[in-house]
Amino acid sequence: MTQKYKKPVGTMIPLTKAKRAILTVLSDGARHGYGIMKISQEQLQVRLPTGTLYRTIADLLDAKLIAECEQPPTVDVNERVGKMPRQYYQITGTGQRVLREDWESRASLNAAQQRALGLLTISFGTGWT
Repeated sequence: MTQKYKKPVGTMIPLTKAKRAILTVLSDGARHGYGIMKISQEQLQVRLPTGTLYRTIADLLDAKLIAECEQPPTVDVNERVGKMPRQYYQITGTGQRVLREDWESRASLNAAQQRALGLLTISFGTGWT
């Protein structure tokens, strides 16, 4: 049996759009795959096709950024009678740290880009027609 290569956590930043969306959704509480897909689309405007969603979930599980968990007590058990049980996922402490570091790196990059644009505006001023 071959083992999948695992990246060190620090090399995961910047996160892909799919990983960032899934971790962001799970930072608000445990969800099942369809719930992640729906919230990602509606609240984050990030479309996660089924194949991308579950491949990314598998990668996040392998990296221990998320974990499988029990169905939250707030879910109505009667809603699922006669249906396949859903697998729920939650963000781990490591996942929270990686998401925070990703957002911080994006914020600093955006600040640097804004400063660079400000410098370009000052440098080129009104001399260009």
